Amino acid sequence: MRVEGISEEKAIYMLRNAILVAGQEMGMGDAAPIIKDTVYHLMKDYEDLKTERRVTAELKIHNKALIDSLEENLPLCPESLRPKAEAMIASLRELYAARFDPVPHPAYAESDLPIHARRMLYLVKTLEDEDA
Repeated sequence: MRVEGISEEKAIYMLRNAILVAGQEMGMGDAAPIIKDTVYHLMKDYEDLKTERRVTAELKIHNKALIDSLEENLPLCPESLRPKAEAMIASLRELYAARFDPVPHPAYAESDLPIHARRMLYLVKTLEDEDA
């Protein structure tokens, strides 16, 4: 089952619901703590990701403004220090690009994932196998 064209948030909530359904299908006896822990960590990871994205967006704005300000004030720099100041600004621009330019999404081995993510994949796969 593959769903395209939905928002990230909707996909997270669909995944959460799928995990809850998988837990009900398994019977909520011994699996209940695992299901609850997996859902908790999934939602916590998503909230942490949203916070990190907001912080990054703010840092991007302020860092760009700072570098632009340095560049605008470059004419005020004494001629003897200008080459060093230009090199510093170029270095700052490189650091800015390294931090804020998009990076291709890396591929992860399942063994690199945290335990709650591996449980989540297993539960969703269990549901997919039953629906096939």
